[in-house]
Amino acid sequence: MNKKIAILIIVLVVILVFTLFYVTNNSHAGNVVNLNTSKGYTTIQEAIDAKETLDGHTLLVYPGVYHEYVEVTKTLTIEGKNRDETIVEPGNTSVIIVLVQANDSVVANLTVRGSTFGIWCRNVRGCSVLNNRVVNCATGIRLDRSGKNEPALCNCLVKGNEVLNCTLRGIHLYDAFNNTVTDNLIQNTTGGSYAAIDIEYSYNNTFVHNQLKNNECGLWMNTGAFNNTIYYNNFINNTLQVRTYGGHTTWDSGYPSGGNYWSDYVGTDANGDGIGDTWYTIDEENVDRYPLMSPTAFP
Repeated sequence: MNKKIAILIIVLVVILVFTLFYVTNNSHAGNVVNLNTSKGYTTIQEAIDAKETLDGHTLLVYPGVYHEYVEVTKTLTIEGKNRDETIVEPGNTSVIIVLVQANDSVVANLTVRGSTFGIWCRNVRGCSVLNNRVVNCATGIRLDRSGKNEPALCNCLVKGNEVLNCTLRGIHLYDAFNNTVTDNLIQNTTGGSYAAIDIEYSYNNTFVHNQLKNNECGLWMNTGAFNNTIYYNNFINNTLQVRTYGGHTTWDSGYPSGGNYWSDYVGTDANGDGIGDTWYTIDEENVDRYPLMSPTAFP
């Protein structure tokens, strides 16, 4: 009898352990947790606005669909636990899904979909937009300074995002400088007169290791864009690879590093160094002197 009781106790303990493990790992579904205070909230905005949430805190967003307009007014890290299952869609009246208005904030690992603007960083410095999936927006990711008297937008990082099926622009920089846009996939932008990457009144920005694929226009050097550096990007099967309007841009990092890959480049590589023997001409002011013969590795 004692042996049977002991076996039963062991079985009950095992069941209890597995139950606690399941509850611990699934009790936050559809919720937002401040990792610094351990407090939970039902919406992202509620977590941001809470008096216990302070600059420097991290908000972990658990899988679920969040119908809300998110305004980041504190220096926070807002991170989805699972990008594909942590989805933010606009509320009934909002045209912006995530608006970042605090310096040095991070928005990471979310799926953002179905609005005029997906993620918009405005008048900030040092913010990071990382590993998000932005789908079916008019403009996917926007970095800008909204007015001449506002703080300059600078030193931001846009990295590792997928920006898909936008109807105007994939990534848009307006009145922005010293930012880095890298390792992003921008695909199927149908903007007509706009582009997958639109650079406007912006300078000293670096665009490297991005993949611009199957867009109506790959990149637009718009009004007031100058002294930007663009290399190691893959321009693949865009109806128009680049549209330019004005200022000079650097399209390569010299030899032997090379420039960008252009799917419509028709030059040869006689010495087999992986770099085309002739320039890829964009316009009379802009050329890629060292076009790559093969696409660069993409994450």
